[in-house]
Amino acid sequence: MALSSKAMSLGDLGQFEESHKCSKDAYSLVQGQGHEIESSILNNHGTVSLWQGRWQDAMDLSKRSIVIAEQVSAPYLFACAVCIGAYGRWMLEKDEKAIDSLRQMIGWVEEKGMFLYSSFFYGWISDALAGAGKYDEACQYARLGLKRADLQDRVGETMCFRTLATISAFSDIPELQSPEFYLREAMKSAAERHSPHERAVTQLHLAKCLGSDNDETAGLLSEAISAFKEMGMPWHLSEAEKLSVR
Repeated sequence: MALSSKAMSLGDLGQFEESHKCSKDAYSLVQGQGHEIESSILNNHGTVSLWQGRWQDAMDLSKRSIVIAEQVSAPYLFACAVCIGAYGRWMLEKDEKAIDSLRQMIGWVEEKGMFLYSSFFYGWISDALAGAGKYDEACQYARLGLKRADLQDRVGETMCFRTLATISAFSDIPELQSPEFYLREAMKSAAERHSPHERAVTQLHLAKCLGSDNDETAGLLSEAISAFKEMGMPWHLSEAEKLSVR
């Protein structure tokens, strides 16, 4: 499991190729043993794939993890795997059934009180709901994610701040700060986690928020594009390049 934890740390540092190698090495040590650790390693690998924007890879790893979690009766790992696959499916297909899956699994996790790393779940579902225009519900989940961050479960914090920025920009929900406020909080969160992939994705969101007429936008996009190229994040790179030519 130490190798899988190392893979997560490397992934958060944006060292994705090294992270994937660690995950594969970790899995090779336990493959076929019929133990829940197999599902846990696949879930970690799937999470890193989501960070990198490798949506299909995350979905594939999720499917493998679900099979194992069912075989060894590991309900929490099953729920994690479903959430990973559902968010990947949302990002790839924008299928609202993926949101239903996230909502169902998160409801179960909350009912059972299994909150370990649940800020991930809140980040994924709030982002998907905001993308679907369901801003009230998205706001509720994003705020739950930030409550988890207050309890030192910070892995989903940056995404929750980005989601609140989106909600602030496109809804009239009261008591929200400006989009720029939440994106700068997201930048602070990414810096405190020493997470270059979160920083670059937040720079992309901030550039979208500021618009092409703002003097700061070009610099943000330039930094984000360089980071996406260096870390190997082609999906995000494409999004940034589309914005840079507008």
